[in-house]
Amino acid sequence: MRHGQTDWNAQGLIQGRQDIPLNDVGREQALAAAGRLDGLRYSAVVSSPLARAAETARIIAAELGLTSVEFEADLVEQELGAAEGTPWAELEEAFPGGVIPGIEPHARLVERAAAALARIASIHEGGNVVVVSHGALINAITAQAARHRDQQPGPAANGSISELDVLDGRLDLALALITESS
Repeated sequence: MRHGQTDWNAQGLIQGRQDIPLNDVGREQALAAAGRLDGLRYSAVVSSPLARAAETARIIAAELGLTSVEFEADLVEQELGAAEGTPWAELEEAFPGGVIPGIEPHARLVERAAAALARIASIHEGGNVVVVSHGALINAITAQAARHRDQQPGPAANGSISELDVLDGRLDLALALITESS
């Protein structure tokens, strides 16, 4: 799932790896997401170490009755380099042609995200795991998982949940964005 809202999300600012905390709306989104996750048994909650994801994960773990959160460094958001802190509405003007110094290449983002999910699946083999991460990473990995299907996953909103299966080390999109925050 994607972390809850931050003030930068509300202001339309590009976060990337800036460590911005959840705001009150984000905390409410995390609680609502935990309610939507009820009904399955979860073996773990694994999170990006960035504050907004970590707090979302802690809220979810508490609501699901899990005592701890595991952290996976490769679940961090895409490095967006010089664009971090820029309003999304001004991105094209600030970086004509989309050339952003210091941005993590898309292929590298997909590679590290897929490797992280495969590690998590291996550690928690056969279990259901809640993974809390970030928009660009989730969008990249759901698009990758859906590429062999006739599906076009939409963008991951704050507090949204996507369902992925890892089968024999391969990602399979069960249903992208099964819920969205309100």
